[in-house]
Amino acid sequence: MPALPSLGSLPQPPTRFRCNRSRMILNIKITLHHISANQINLKTSRSKIELDTAQAHRKFFLSREYPRGIECDDSKTTARLEHGCLVVEMPITKLPAVMPNAKGAKQEAEPKEVGTSGKKRKLPREVPGGAATSMEEGTKRPGGGVHGSGKLKKRLRMEAEASEAAAAERASEAPGRRTQKPPHMRVTSSSTPSASSEETQMLKALSEAVGSEDARRQQLMAKMKKVQDAEVAAREHKQAKEAERQLKKQQLLESFKKQKLERKEAAKSEKAQAVPTKDKKGAAKKKRVSFSTHLTDA
Repeated sequence: MPALPSLGSLPQPPTRFRCNRSRMILNIKITLHHISANQINLKTSRSKIELDTAQAHRKFFLSREYPRGIECDDSKTTARLEHGCLVVEMPITKLPAVMPNAKGAKQEAEPKEVGTSGKKRKLPREVPGGAATSMEEGTKRPGGGVHGSGKLKKRLRMEAEASEAAAAERASEAPGRRTQKPPHMRVTSSSTPSASSEETQMLKALSEAVGSEDARRQQLMAKMKKVQDAEVAAREHKQAKEAERQLKKQQLLESFKKQKLERKEAAKSEKAQAVPTKDKKGAAKKKRVSFSTHLTDA
């Protein structure tokens, strides 16, 4: 008798794990064609599933852990066979994150900077020269230290220098230079006719568009009315045909009833006429003869 193969040497069946995170259920689908339920040995634990079909003609062995460190409640395991597949479902008790650096993991690993506040400081775009020194003085701590880094002071200094240069450039400009209007902003008499002609053309195009829209709407309403009239006429014709059919049906029923009554009355009259003749014949046949007179005479 040949020795039975060990379970470890048996092939693994096709297996698919599926994790439903919304319902917190682990779904395991194992393909086992031509194998009945009483030939399957299934064992589930908190983190592992084991299965073998050593009693069946097709022998398989499965021993796998749940993916990604998932843990389940094996006391509530459900299993069923569906079209040659064993479907195993278990509620999930431990569901790790999908990625190692998921939400909050990176933030917890990075230490917070000492001496910086959570909110970002909003800096003005243009700061006057006196305001820059006041801000530098305001950022100083009571102990003599300066709050923030050297980049902040450098940025404030550069903005103050830029604002001073802009103020000096504005002061050096001529006073009557900005009062003159640019040529494209001037309103002359030569530009009014073109503007009026453009307005008239625009109004004309607008009126034409409105007129075409009204004509299209009227055509659409006429088509809709024609369709509605056709539907009403068809409905009335159908109702008339139905009424005519019902009338013919009623007349036919009445004629059938009348013929039935006539046949019934004719049969009754024939029966009444046939009864007396039958009685006469019966009376003639029922004539009795007494033999007592003949015997006495003899």
